[in-house]
Amino acid sequence: MHLRTAGYALRAVTCLAGQTTWVKTPSSVDASAGVTKIPRRYLHRVMQNLANADLVESRCVSRGGYSNAWSTLVTDCE
Repeated sequence: MHLRTAGYALRAVTCLAGQTTWVKTPSSVDASAGVTKIPRRYLHRVMQNLANADLVESRCVSRGGYSNAWSTLVTDCE
């Protein structure tokens, strides 16, 4: 992974961690791109790579988007 891509991935995951509540509501790429200042098309590719690595979850529905994959781990431990 290139240094710029790794930086974008870190910013995207940090953004998701700050936006996600206990109820897993997905965040759209457009919303995350606005917050992180990452180009939308590039962020979409970064998020796909993170989803393939099981670091984020992807939802392909009308109100879909990405959410962090570890919130289920946190709630399952309580």
